[in-house]
Amino acid sequence: MHLLRCPVCRLVYSREVINSDFDRQRYQASEASDANLALKIDPHYAALEQDKARYVIQRLGTMVAPGKLLDIGSSTGALLRAAKQSGWLAHGVEINPAAVAYCQQHGLDAICAEYPCVLPAGWTGYDAVLMLDVLEHLPDPLAFLARLAQDMRPGAWLVVQVPNFRSLLITMEGGRNNNICHGHWSYFEAETLSDMMHAAGFEMHFLETYISELDRVKAYPDAVIANAWQQLTDQQLAAPQALTVDDVHQALLGYKLFGLFQKVAA
Repeated sequence: MHLLRCPVCRLVYSREVINSDFDRQRYQASEASDANLALKIDPHYAALEQDKARYVIQRLGTMVAPGKLLDIGSSTGALLRAAKQSGWLAHGVEINPAAVAYCQQHGLDAICAEYPCVLPAGWTGYDAVLMLDVLEHLPDPLAFLARLAQDMRPGAWLVVQVPNFRSLLITMEGGRNNNICHGHWSYFEAETLSDMMHAAGFEMHFLETYISELDRVKAYPDAVIANAWQQLTDQQLAAPQALTVDDVHQALLGYKLFGLFQKVAA
């Protein structure tokens, strides 16, 4: 892969993009999709993911009371479950049929489709739309966001999670990091994410990083950690092994960017 940075908007993106039909098939039926599903339903991993889903819904709840919610890329339904438990009427759209079947078997409302798509009757008028780990898979994320904005009423909320290309771990590992891969066509930093959301008609109200990956970071030699920290912050790190989760997130260097955005009136 060859990653380039746009000289105008500063977004990092892949020069090569797989054929869209083949790319879609990889998420519908492949060894990789089967392995991902097996991971998502593993009890230990599922418990961690459910904890994060509850945090996401709680954070959304600081902005808007429970109403109607659409999760684009709903996978095995962790967010749908957390939203439902918090009083939301939650619907999901997911491209993987096995994941959709898993949701339906567990009493969650999900359909197998790729957004934008025709939604079932009554699946309209959303107060919030969730897209976790979706934008990085799109070769033209701005066009997707602009299309999504057309389906959202002014004042509705959009919740986004993407890998943080400016994270401490990705900076240390570079092309060896598993986020730099075919299927991830767009690579976001805090500034490029907020700028793109603004261009698509959304106002940012909250942005942070979470998931520090500090255990993986500290597995590297101190010199590697210190060099990456100085590269990102222009500050020296005297004691890399004393680095804390709070230090990482205060510098917006966590593994995932997480933001709450509101659609503005046209």
